[in-house]
Amino acid sequence: MNRFYLCLKRGTLQKSVYPLEGSITIGRSDENDITLVDSDVSRSHARISFQTDSWTIEDLGSST
Repeated sequence: MNRFYLCLKRGTLQKSVYPLEGSITIGRSDENDITLVDSDVSRSHARISFQTDSWTIEDLGSST
């Protein structure tokens, strides 16, 4: 089975790598699987999930 990763890069030095497994949420809130400290990111910003042989990013429709 293939492994997939989400790679986030900010600026030239700061980089984070997260393994993708199942469904994960991204946002400012500590309740997310990936928490981003950024005022441009909503508390519950997006969900990434594997569906029908591909990864999908769903906007959770929340505003900052």
